[in-house]
Amino acid sequence: MNTVILAAGIGKRLLPFTAAHPKCLLAFGGKSLLCRHLEMMGAAGVQKIAIVVGHLADQVEAEVKRVNCCVSIELMDNPQYELGSALSLLKAETAFQNVPAIIMDADLLFCRVMADRLLESPAPNCLLVDDRLVDTGEEVKVVAGSNGMVCGLGKQVRREGTVVGESVGIYKFSADTNNKLITGLRLAVAENPKVEYEAVIDSLLEHIEMRYVPVGDLSWIEIDFAADVDRANTETWPAIANREKIPLLTGTTGKPL
Repeated sequence: MNTVILAAGIGKRLLPFTAAHPKCLLAFGGKSLLCRHLEMMGAAGVQKIAIVVGHLADQVEAEVKRVNCCVSIELMDNPQYELGSALSLLKAETAFQNVPAIIMDADLLFCRVMADRLLESPAPNCLLVDDRLVDTGEEVKVVAGSNGMVCGLGKQVRREGTVVGESVGIYKFSADTNNKLITGLRLAVAENPKVEYEAVIDSLLEHIEMRYVPVGDLSWIEIDFAADVDRANTETWPAIANREKIPLLTGTTGKPL
């Protein structure tokens, strides 16, 4: 199994911080988000990690060199990183073609148990879902049918079913599904290079079986705004540190390394 980490975007909603630093270099407890991702995936035993870079790619490359990770890591450049995330994911197609893979956003702070649940799920296709959904219009909502299968994914609910929560932004797919995803990405970006990858996954749900893994009892946050950094400082990171028995360091939380 491989892992693809999407870290190419500018993060305009977090300006001015992201004018000088990629979001994935926000640090909590003395480690950047990217460092935590690499350590978690390395400990999980994945064979390869592909990081899609674009905005300030040199800083991401420097962080990769600094992190002690036993897994092969490849940086894949998306020069059109100001367009949609589907294009970024497509840039990494060689990393998830014909193999099962985890696909994840880089701007997440989450506890290790969440990664364990995803990997331990017997479902070959699944995603992490938090049922503590507070719908502001920004959240990617997950819709499930009466059979428990995921039948919709997106900020707007377009299909019949029950909204079971918010997608965390971490997915696990089989090799066959990844091949279907690559085909879908190619078609989608040819029509609209600004399309987001979640829309492409949504378009596949009629052709694949996908389960959701609940993680509403665990601490995590997607960092898009300055208020998210504040919440990560005061709520999310302390809860994760307590669960993982990590000392709370002062003076480093939320700042780039």
